[in-house]
Amino acid sequence: MPPSAFVDQQRPSSGDGFEVDDSELELGDQDVRPNGARLTGPQSEQHPPEVRLLRHTPPLDGLRGAAWLGVFLTHAGLLSSFSTGQTSMFVFFGLSGFLITALITNEFALRGRVSLRRFFAGRAYRLVPALAAFLVIWLAVVAAFGNHPWIRTIPEHHSPGTAEPFNVALQGVGGAIVYLTNWFGIYHVFTGYIPLGHLWSLAVEEQVYLIWAPLCLILLMWRRRVAIGVALALAVGSLIEVFAFTFTHHTGDHLYMGTDTRSGAFLLGGALAIIWAHGGLRAWRRRLPNSAMAALAIALLAAALVWLQAGATPWIYALTWTAATLGGPLLVAALMERGDSLLGRMLSGRVITYLGRRSYALYLWHYVWLTWLRSLGWAGVLLAFALSLASAELSWRLVESRFLARKRRMESLRTQGTGVSPHLVALGATG
Repeated sequence: MPPSAFVDQQRPSSGDGFEVDDSELELGDQDVRPNGARLTGPQSEQHPPEVRLLRHTPPLDGLRGAAWLGVFLTHAGLLSSFSTGQTSMFVFFGLSGFLITALITNEFALRGRVSLRRFFAGRAYRLVPALAAFLVIWLAVVAAFGNHPWIRTIPEHHSPGTAEPFNVALQGVGGAIVYLTNWFGIYHVFTGYIPLGHLWSLAVEEQVYLIWAPLCLILLMWRRRVAIGVALALAVGSLIEVFAFTFTHHTGDHLYMGTDTRSGAFLLGGALAIIWAHGGLRAWRRRLPNSAMAALAIALLAAALVWLQAGATPWIYALTWTAATLGGPLLVAALMERGDSLLGRMLSGRVITYLGRRSYALYLWHYVWLTWLRSLGWAGVLLAFALSLASAELSWRLVESRFLARKRRMESLRTQGTGVSPHLVALGATG
């Protein structure tokens, strides 16, 4: 099952979920009734069900940081015997689906409605400034040094680079701006190789948001169990498509980068988020201890790490894809239930959580640094790692944090005198 030529050159094995971060949340883990009335005593069966509010969970930062390290190792051409980048991608998609759906569920419980305009504005404030800064700087480098071969060295395959025509670079920037990098790659819209292929996963997530956020709201307004059932059904449909593609040898670009084939982990994460928000995982824990849930998730991801390889038999490839699709969201749910577990404490270390908090900018910058420096060998890899960290820190200090602070000020002014809880501002301003 060899990948196509385009996949060999254009697709990096990166995941996403880098941009969805709960570190800005100020909500506690208390339970609330819909419309913001906190539960302070025993709940009558006649009252609406309790809702758990999302709060900052440090192990999720660590999980995000560990997954980014897996992606970096793959793009640096290291640990090539393992699918570290591929497996990390399922973790990121599951994490994104969980957090985004939890935010929607929480706001619906607190207010009885969800402002999709504010939801998408929040995504724009979080994503667009750092992406725009990255693309402008990358385009300036291409304009200045586009005739040098190092500008397009392919990191994973150690291939020698060639010049980067400016018009081709503009195509890549255009695809990234409209969040269609994945479909431009699938249908070979680009006229040449552009070392921005890692942005395909960001495009997938934004496309899923555009569909899932309004659909989730409609389903929640109807009935919570319907929302869970539809999410699970759509996830199963995505996996069925993966099996169909694999066994008909329709693999490569569409299987790897398609929004339809990649949405399974995201939707499973969303279903688990609704279940978690309404206390369902507590009931699960009585039957399946949290440690068992975490062990199952790790086992599924370990299977993908070993066997999710190009060239595997169709059965092995499709089954390990399914295992990773289940493992990523399950691991997120386990950490949300017991962040103080041994695994949670391991993922709460200062270094790994720092990487997680800066993972969006690390995601944007690491691939181009590896592209520019990979021809230097090990020195280039180490230098690319250091410069990725420096770029991410500058991006956070000079761009991301400033726009998020501006958004919080605007939300605070908007809610003054309206009686809306300031916690809702935190919900809309996730970093």
